[in-house]
Amino acid sequence: TTLFRSLAGCGGASSSDSDLLDGAELDQAERLRWRSMDKAAPTVAVESASDITASGSVGLHGVAGDNMRLYKVRWSNDRGGNGTAKLSGTFTSATWSVSAMQLQVGSNTITVIAEDAAGNTNSVSTVLNRSADSPAPAPAPAP
Repeated sequence: TTLFRSLAGCGGASSSDSDLLDGAELDQAERLRWRSMDKAAPTVAVESASDITASGSVGLHGVAGDNMRLYKVRWSNDRGGNGTAKLSGTFTSATWSVSAMQLQVGSNTITVIAEDAAGNTNSVSTVLNRSADSPAPAPAPAP
């Protein structure tokens, strides 16, 4: 992957010729650099889940770490839905949280995946059960 159109300062290149190419190529080059240095997968754990609301929403929290640089933590529900968790901490040790994810009635397998800068991944799954909504009680009969 070529990062520069030409090398500025080596004679004959103007500053406009040395502009970086699009971010996708830079990301790929950065990923390759990290991959050459980091062969270890990150760690990830689910520590807690909030109470499931009446509408089926739940929050999930945990920790993740890496020997060099944690990149992101994402989640998916086997019954539908996915997203990226909010990270807080350092590049090597962080807490993650999902403030609200929607559960379907029944068993929901939530898989949480940590990814480091080299693209190494590790995952953990937990099962959350959402009960069917109870019907509202019938009104009291009129006297």
